[in-house]
Amino acid sequence: MIKTVIFDMDGLMFDTERLSNEAWTAAAEKMGKTVKQEMFDSMKGVNRVGCDKILHSWLGEDLNLDYMRTLKEKYTDQYLKNNGVPVKKGLRELLSYLKTHKYTVVLSTSTSEKEALRLLKMADVEKYFDHLVFGNMVEKSKPEPDIFLEAVRRAYMKPENCLVLEDSPNGVKAAHAAGCHVIMVPDTLPATEELRALADDVADSLEDVAEMMEAMNMVAV
Repeated sequence: MIKTVIFDMDGLMFDTERLSNEAWTAAAEKMGKTVKQEMFDSMKGVNRVGCDKILHSWLGEDLNLDYMRTLKEKYTDQYLKNNGVPVKKGLRELLSYLKTHKYTVVLSTSTSEKEALRLLKMADVEKYFDHLVFGNMVEKSKPEPDIFLEAVRRAYMKPENCLVLEDSPNGVKAAHAAGCHVIMVPDTLPATEELRALADDVADSLEDVAEMMEAMNMVAV
């Protein structure tokens, strides 16, 4: 039985993967750099240290990453100020369903604590989570299982009693490696046959997750 549901954040709860891509692209252009979608795809689900390595490998070891990140954060801040957090459809309804049905709900995101807390508070969904795990709390990022194992530990559960909701290939692989159940909700990258083999199911959106859980008898008792 499933007693704990673990949420990824970017690309799953919030439509921030596209925003991040736009912000990195704008920052790169100001620095005379060209970025490719393949670079962004390789960064999905990876923590800050891992993303820094990817950026250097694509854009050069001499890249002034601090300056580039400052430009990226300014772009993001302006967007959020003007538009608020882009919340994925079905998120609040699913969170309410899980709390009503007595599941333990955990956030497990590769995003840093400061940035993740800002988004959670802006979207007014922090109150639904019993535990919070951030990318800076573990050494190895996805597809390594560390971040989900930490979420399982904080929930005082066994992996087999936990369901992870993930949008990214790295996240699905990490959750599977941790021994958890997984429902993939694809965002910018599709569910390949490899990923479908690792996941319990694939949902079109968060609106479908509660029904899928009931169909698979993933009930909290």
